[in-house]
Amino acid sequence: MKIFILEDDPNRIEWIRKNFDEKIELDITDQAEVGMKWLRERQYDIIFLDHDLGGDQMVSSDVWNTGATVARMIHETDNKHLTVIVHSYNPTGARIMIDTMRGNGIRCFYFHFQGNEFIETVQQINGQIKSSINEEKV
Repeated sequence: MKIFILEDDPNRIEWIRKNFDEKIELDITDQAEVGMKWLRERQYDIIFLDHDLGGDQMVSSDVWNTGATVARMIHETDNKHLTVIVHSYNPTGARIMIDTMRGNGIRCFYFHFQGNEFIETVQQINGQIKSSINEEKV
């Protein structure tokens, strides 16, 4: 399984690395430009997007280096069929991202980072990995 994560907070990145199964390949960047390049070039199983990047908080969605920039282009990639989890603490930015992606036919959800729904999503992904490994052993 391969997951794309747009995130800039070192503590969140550390939490992500510790809580996803080691067999999951994580592509993590804090740059919208890099994220867009990877989404155009690579195939993912799920996408996680933060809105505010570069250490800033409550950033306008008009700023270039935000999750909103990435959200506007996902439908142009081969990853448009995926589920996108928005995990930003910026509710206005998150709403803009969700509305943009849903308007382009992208399935997406908004969960607060480390909220119950976010943690349950990580646990479900880990469970899928463990199930597929067990199936391979049979």
